[in-house]
Amino acid sequence: MTERNAPDADVDHARASMVRDLSRGSLTVNSLFGTDYGQLQAKPAHPSLLEYMARWPYHVAELALLAVLSCLIYYTPFFILERVRPK
Repeated sequence: MTERNAPDADVDHARASMVRDLSRGSLTVNSLFGTDYGQLQAKPAHPSLLEYMARWPYHVAELALLAVLSCLIYYTPFFILERVRPK
């Protein structure tokens, strides 16, 4: 990693706090309005990718893993370009 791309602990902490707060907020809204935003509490009634995943609450971890893998796939071309590009 170059110095300009180095991870910043303060930024990582802020992102983790934001994710935590959004999760709490969505769970609060779900309980107040009887909704299931993001299918965090149950799988949807209609066919979806979630049918091939484990039952609740284990599918939430599988979705998180898919999100990380997706980000890695999208980042791969930029990683390769950064390595190949002369400095």
